[in-house]
Amino acid sequence: QDQPLDSLRPFVALPVAMSHPTAGACRRQSPLAFLMLAATAAVTKVLTSNPGPAAAQASNYRIRVCEKCMGRKAGGFNPMPTLLEMKGEAAAAGWPAPEVEWQDCMGGCALGPNVRLVEGPYALPVVVEGMEAIEQTYKAFVQVSNEQQAQRAFGLASRAAAAGITAAGPKDSSKVDG
Repeated sequence: QDQPLDSLRPFVALPVAMSHPTAGACRRQSPLAFLMLAATAAVTKVLTSNPGPAAAQASNYRIRVCEKCMGRKAGGFNPMPTLLEMKGEAAAAGWPAPEVEWQDCMGGCALGPNVRLVEGPYALPVVVEGMEAIEQTYKAFVQVSNEQQAQRAFGLASRAAAAGITAAGPKDSSKVDG
């Protein structure tokens, strides 16, 4: 005769639940508790395997590091490793994680190292909330000369990506085209 929980096996992530340290005891003592454990495991698996809207939104954005600034600054800070680390951590947490890549000269080497958020197929520069006036003028985070400034640039860029800020400015959902 089938156990009450056997009919649910195709619908929940039982392999994940079975690996839980309390799974065997839970199933023997309380089928309902085991069912809750299995359901929790199934939901967790779905949530962690589905990148969700934040990742989809971030895929339209890229953070670019000016490679020319790196060569022109003697002993200059390279923000690329910090940005890549932040991207990995953000993606693992399910937050927007724009791609990080190199870019040729951004035109502000005197203020470098520079980091710029771009969006769309034409890589249009995006001015984000929290940028200083000089950064808004250059449409880039300037003087990113230490780890904290690189983290600031990534954080502000990631928030802008999540909010759907474009080169034309914030998306206004109250307006209807037509």
